[in-house]
Amino acid sequence: MHMDANIILKKARGLFYEFYRLERIPCTLAGICGDDADPWDSHTQHRIYECTKVHSDDEPCPFASNT
Repeated sequence: MHMDANIILKKARGLFYEFYRLERIPCTLAGICGDDADPWDSHTQHRIYECTKVHSDDEPCPFASNT
């Protein structure tokens, strides 16, 4: 089975763009969008992390106090 890499990359870029534009991000995905300040990223919004209550081994959520 062969897949066209251009189609896959185009779909991945679209999904990442949609994720990047979300106002609320699940706490389990908090590390995907870093808070690196690039010179051209002056329009980034403040992110709100929402706890999904799905953590392994009774691990406490680092964003539980923010919800």
